[in-house]
Amino acid sequence: IRKGGMGLPLVIATLFFLTYHFINIFAEKSAVEGAFPTWLGAWMGTLIIFPLGILLTYRATTDQGFFDLGGAVETLVSKFKKKPKNPSTAV
Repeated sequence: IRKGGMGLPLVIATLFFLTYHFINIFAEKSAVEGAFPTWLGAWMGTLIIFPLGILLTYRATTDQGFFDLGGAVETLVSKFKKKPKNPSTAV
């Protein structure tokens, strides 16, 4: 944690936990009602959150940060940047 202290990581961790918890509640109720197999209901939260956990672990170990908006912002700025008029084509 370089800047900002523990506030943002704590909020993000809480959001991930709540997402995982709500997925598990939904999956458990759906499995009890017979919407899909019981084993899938037990593992659905893990199956959904696992790829995100792998991605975030990779980004943390390579020190890439959580939000990388640099490239996206530059692309948007370049698309909306006013292009200079070419005086040789003006009639």
